Amino acid sequence: MKKILATLLVVAMVASLCGMMLVSADAANLAAGKEVANATVNVANANYCANLTDGVIADAISTDNGVWFGYLYNKDKPENANTAENGIAIPTIDLGAVTELASARIHIVDQADWGICAPDSIVAQISNDGENFTDVTTVTEFESGVAWVEFDLSGQSAQYVRLAIDLSTTWFFLDEIEIYGAASEGGEDTPDEPAGNKTYENTLTQKEDGNYMVEVPYGYTWTVNYVDGKIVGEDVTICTTDEAYKACNPNWAITVLLNKQEDGTYVAAQDAVVTPGNANAITIGEGQIALVAHSSASNPDAGYANWMGKIVAVSVKAGDVFNVDLEGLTVTAIDPNAPVEPETPDVPTGDAGVLAFVVLAVVALAGVAVASKAKKAL
Repeated sequence: MKKILATLLVVAMVASLCGMMLVSADAANLAAGKEVANATVNVANANYCANLTDGVIADAISTDNGVWFGYLYNKDKPENANTAENGIAIPTIDLGAVTELASARIHIVDQADWGICAPDSIVAQISNDGENFTDVTTVTEFESGVAWVEFDLSGQSAQYVRLAIDLSTTWFFLDEIEIYGAASEGGEDTPDEPAGNKTYENTLTQKEDGNYMVEVPYGYTWTVNYVDGKIVGEDVTICTTDEAYKACNPNWAITVLLNKQEDGTYVAAQDAVVTPGNANAITIGEGQIALVAHSSASNPDAGYANWMGKIVAVSVKAGDVFNVDLEGLTVTAIDPNAPVEPETPDVPTGDAGVLAFVVLAVVALAGVAVASKAKKAL
């Protein structure tokens, strides 16, 4: 595996049978949370109805409800087939606007002994109007078991991205679709990050065991999946009570205990804690919350969505400071030594503003007059 330099923006070399492509480790998944058209559950596969853009990644084949989405192609009974015509499934995502693209990937399972097999092919297609689609790249070979399938979309731009899946057998399972945009290009003269104000980007380094670590988490933002919810996959949750923490399935997750400060920020009460099967390792007291981050990996090669969030959480030390937005569902590590810009006073506008200005002007002139009379009296 190629060595990744910590002084550059981090990219992950992701191996796939469709080739090698560069993916920014902190790139935003444009498909996250979006609806997927042509992925409607019918009576034939009602048990297999996973949300395809919720970030929950299955690590094994399962018949549990909601873990996988199952496309069923029944040539003899097309009315029971959850596909387009002729056995082609076409899950489609509308990005909302024409966007420069970098890559896409789909998480599938190929397990013949379960009667769930990889398709004959998957074609990544793009469109600007949602009606006329163009083929970009095709994958025809797939790994056995549970794996990601990668599609190189570099140099393309589109509003709609869909995957034309040619079903060769009755059942095809997938559980996540991700789409990534082209990274913004930084100029060659971009200055280095000032010493003492490092961010996670320029302190990420790879260890000998292949996993990663960061020195300082300044600038990193966790996107929180829910408050007081239960971890079921590559999730981040905020727990506001000890009861919620014990019930959130924190085992094997990274827990950061935070104390609320008078200025509204939060400070880490202690170093991050890895809770290997022991939810009682942390107790949330009054005025405290817990950031709980889970991933099944500490490097990008395994294909788990929250690997970066996990290693940044592990790096948290007692005294690190955070902005927590419970409504916006974000937690951001901030530099407590960064200069604070002075607040600019609001300038009144409209009729009320004019009236306020006139009043202030009259008061000021009155003050000058009083001072003048006092001076004459002396």
